Amino acid sequence: MELRIFFPKDVGFNLQERLKELGVRHSVSPLEERTDHYLDLKDANFGLKMRGNNKLELKVRRKKEGVVTYWEKVVAVNCNGRRDAILNALRRHRPTQERFENFLQIDTYEFRKKRVQFETQEFSCEQVSICVYKGEEFLGEFESVNFEGADVTTLLAANSKIMGGLLKNERLKMMDYPEFIMHLRPS
Repeated sequence: MELRIFFPKDVGFNLQERLKELGVRHSVSPLEERTDHYLDLKDANFGLKMRGNNKLELKVRRKKEGVVTYWEKVVAVNCNGRRDAILNALRRHRPTQERFENFLQIDTYEFRKKRVQFETQEFSCEQVSICVYKGEEFLGEFESVNFEGADVTTLLAANSKIMGGLLKNERLKMMDYPEFIMHLRPS
């Protein structure tokens, strides 16, 4: 289960500072930097990305309770970014096979990420700084905060406590990566 929030970088929220301010005991992972390529399947129930340059991941939304989502990873293969290897891996997953027949025409979004993860006694959370590109076009700088590793009630309570009044900001979008990509897409 996870709950994810996206917002423009200039909103100025810092998860680590907020955890300290609230006295939430936590451990911190080292900063991770990588570039992921998300493929726009135009369906919020499927998340398809190349993690770094070689690992393909396909996730299927199995359940959504309000703003909390349960994803199942159904494909995770190394394919070194080769489109033919990616297509072959996707074809092996029969429930989504027809969705990928026009694979070469699927729009790709590049997410350059800097991620810090935090572990508390009740849940895990992370903040990700993201620069988004579609081809050569720069689409903007965003932040994402994600809560996971607990039941729905705990995730909602953590979100409410930590994000606080910021949740009233209309620039915050509670959505998953596939929905965020659809939100970025030109109208």
